[in-house]
Amino acid sequence: KWGNTITMLFLKAHRFEGEHLVYAGSVAIILICSLIFVASNVLSGAIADEAESTLEQQLDVLLAQKTQRASDPDFLVRLADVYLDLGDDVDIDESMRRAAYEEGARIARRAIDLQEHNAHAHYLYAANLGSAAQLKGVMASALTITELKEHARRALELKANYAPALHMMGMMLPPAKRFRYSRATTFCSALLFGSADNSFKK
Repeated sequence: KWGNTITMLFLKAHRFEGEHLVYAGSVAIILICSLIFVASNVLSGAIADEAESTLEQQLDVLLAQKTQRASDPDFLVRLADVYLDLGDDVDIDESMRRAAYEEGARIARRAIDLQEHNAHAHYLYAANLGSAAQLKGVMASALTITELKEHARRALELKANYAPALHMMGMMLPPAKRFRYSRATTFCSALLFGSADNSFKK
C-alpha cells in the first residue's frame, strides 16, 4: 500500500518542470518520511505488545507446572525471575506490579529454603522484595535495607563478580559512594574479570 503511494507520488513529481518539480519532490520526501515515522511507531508498539504477551505466556506455562515442580529450586528461580520482569512492566497497574514482586519474593524465598547456596535465588529474593518495598514507599526502612544487603552479599559470596548483585549493592550505597562504586564496578569488572555473569538481567 505504502509502496504504491510512494510510486504514484514519484511519477506525479516528474510531470512538473523547474521549480514545480523541486516543490513536488520536496512534498514527496516529506510524505515518505512521515510514512516511515508512522511505520516505525506501529512496529515499536507491536514489538512491545508481543514482548508482554510472550511474558504472560511464559508465566502461564510455568504456573501449569508449579504443582509438579514445587520442590525444584531451578524451576522456582525461573518463576521468580518472570515475576520480577512482570513487576518491572510500567504499563500495567501499580497494584499488579506490586503483587508480581511480592509473589516473586515469596517464590525466591522458597527456592532459598530448598537450596541455600543458589546465588540467583538470593538475588531474585532481594530484587523482588526491594522493588515491592519501593512501590509501597518503605524503601528507607532500615529492616528492609538490612535484609536486601544480606541477600545481595550472600549472592556475591556464592558467585563472585555476579553483575546484578554488584549493581544492587552499589545502588544501596550513599549517593557519593554510589557514583564512585558504579563507575568502578562497571569498568573494572568488564576490564579485569570479563566473566561477570549476565545470564540474569537486572
